[in-house]
Parts: sequence; structure tokens; C-alpha cells
Amino acid sequence: PFFKFYLNENDPAPEFEAQLLSKFEYPADALEPMATEAPVALQEGGPFLRLKSLAKDLDHSFVSSGSSRIKWPGGIELNMIDETSAEVCPIKPLQIWTTGADARNAFGIEQGGPANLFNLVENRKVPSNWLPVCSEGQVVTRVVRYRAN
Repeated sequence: PFFKFYLNENDPAPEFEAQLLSKFEYPADALEPMATEAPVALQEGGPFLRLKSLAKDLDHSFVSSGSSRIKWPGGIELNMIDETSAEVCPIKPLQIWTTGADARNAFGIEQGGPANLFNLVENRKVPSNWLPVCSEGQVVTRVVRYRAN
């Protein structure tokens, strides 16, 4: 989902908190932030282990602990918890898009699949069970709970 970056015109950037375990790299000259290699481990839980202001140019995919929090100025908070079972997907992917902060007053934080996951599986950069596949008649569900404070 996408959210308003600025709730009021003169607000500072919203803050974000999540334990990010690894980061999907992509070529510096890529036209879009599409992961091309297996994720690289991040030290000490990554850059958002505690609430930290979101940069306006962060478009990236991560593997996270499964829960994250956004806090806007004025105290509005949104908690997101990925409750998808490990049988459906053994990782907790998280994707952040903030490049629309100034252009559209919007940013996205999605607990779902990293960009280019089909290509990563096809090229054997990540295990095939990272891509939930559904047989005919089978139901596969991702479960993400959102709670506002």
C-alpha cells in the first residue's frame, strides 16, 4: 500500500522502524530497482532497527523480521505484521518505495514479495520455495495485519 509522505505541508519525513535482515542488491545503473542477486546480510538489524526518518530516494527490497512501524509527526502510527505461514513463504519480504515523496506526496511500504522475485527464482539466485506457487484448486494466502495507533 501507499501512504502520504507528508500529512501537513511543513512536516518532516515520517519515521520507519523494522528489523531488516538482508538487502537485495541491484546494479547501480539499473533503470528500476530490480533485485538481480541473492540478498546480502545486513549488520545489526539494518538501518531501521529504531525509528529513523525515511529518505526520499529509498526504493529497495529487503528480508525482514516480519513486523514494521511507520510514525508520522503528530504521533500517528501504523504497525504492519506479516503473519504469513512459513509453509506459504519461509521469508518475510519487505519493499520500500519513497521516490514519490515530493512528486506525489506518497510512499509505499509493502510486506509481500521483493521486486523481480520470479526472475530470481528462475535464475536460481534464491530458493524456489521463496515464490509461493499454487496448484489448481489449492489456496495460498499471504496474511499481513495493519494496526493504527
